[in-house]
Amino acid sequence: MSPRVAPPQIQLVILAFFFFFCSTSLVSGQSKSTFNVIDFGAVGDGKTDDSQAFTKAWNATCSAAGDTPTLLLPQGKTFLLKPITFKGPCKSPSIHIQVSGDVAGPSTIPEWNKAPAWLDFHYVDNLTINGTGRIGGQGSIWWPCKTNRKLAMSFAFCNGLVLSGFHLFDNPKNHIHTLQCNGAVISHLTITAPEDSPNTDGINLAESTGVQIYNCTIGTGDDCISFLNGTSNINISYITCGPGHGISIGSLGWDGTVGIVEKIHVSHSSFFGTLTGARIKTWQVTEVLLCGFYLHIHTYICIPNCNLPYFLAIDKDFFISICEQGGSGYVREISFKDIVLDKVKIPIDIDQFYPNSNSIKEDGQSIQVSNVSFIGVHGTATLPTAIVLKCTGPEGCTNITLNDVNITSADPGNKVGAYCQNVHGTCSNCIPKVPCLG
Repeated sequence: MSPRVAPPQIQLVILAFFFFFCSTSLVSGQSKSTFNVIDFGAVGDGKTDDSQAFTKAWNATCSAAGDTPTLLLPQGKTFLLKPITFKGPCKSPSIHIQVSGDVAGPSTIPEWNKAPAWLDFHYVDNLTINGTGRIGGQGSIWWPCKTNRKLAMSFAFCNGLVLSGFHLFDNPKNHIHTLQCNGAVISHLTITAPEDSPNTDGINLAESTGVQIYNCTIGTGDDCISFLNGTSNINISYITCGPGHGISIGSLGWDGTVGIVEKIHVSHSSFFGTLTGARIKTWQVTEVLLCGFYLHIHTYICIPNCNLPYFLAIDKDFFISICEQGGSGYVREISFKDIVLDKVKIPIDIDQFYPNSNSIKEDGQSIQVSNVSFIGVHGTATLPTAIVLKCTGPEGCTNITLNDVNITSADPGNKVGAYCQNVHGTCSNCIPKVPCLG
């Protein structure tokens, strides 16, 4: 007996119901995976405080199951945010923040409260933040302050972090700071701040490994990219840096701390009008702080370790000497390759006497610098000494390699030179010649 076939009218009804069910499920699935901050009460007029709405939207996003829920900042809006914490871990293994709109910080200092960072992310693994929006923290109100300036975007314990596309500008202090964020990928960012804005590092990495940074344009008042203690296995390429202080290892070893940085590789990058290009800076080890009272000329009572660092005041009765205690650890396996320079003050700089670069004191205990190479470094310098390699003794810096280096004066007709102290290594095809390297 052959099976019965439903009449054509019933077939059409069943088919229509099937398409309605599928489309309803698809729309429902999209609404549950995308969380628009407007739906949680954000206004986006640049004047209304949207912090609470963002907190609600983040909590919903972080609590959502499924594959990569998205927190959406829609285009055409400017969201005013006070310091806010985006805390994980989240339910989904990956989280997405789509920055299509802009984000602005408070315009007065009291509104920032005592939080150390403005946009603070903790324990959010596999977090992707991308888009074409602009994120600006009203840094100009903070720059006159000597202390307590806020980090802009801070990421702590966020493994698998991905940042791409948006523009960070004019933030109070470091624009991006990572702590123990392994496997991060940072690309196609624009980071800008005035040349005279203090401590406005572009990207600052601490205790992070396996990070890639590429195709970024960074121009600020401090380091374009810097690497602090515990940073290793970092690949940097195709960076445009300037203005700023260059790409820096350190500073390391402040106040006797341990500093360990290794396997940092920078390539195919350009520096325009920066203080330095490729830089390593560590604190020297000097005598402990000396301060006390004069009894008579050439005789005094010493009060050791009186904890008044970096200050000098001498009169007929009392004196205080500068404290510059360096740390321990090492910087090794560092390379700068295929570097282009345009009017850089000091294109190559290793300074183990940071921050008092004119100091002549030396001590055997310091952060050891070894296996550092500068290969294919070409361009112009604005200072007479284009290469500075200044290391503490007696061991100094070891296995320092310069090859295919051609640095000339930005002022036609002038010449540039090099200075080195306690440096061991080789220099081949180098202009200018480095006197202590064969």
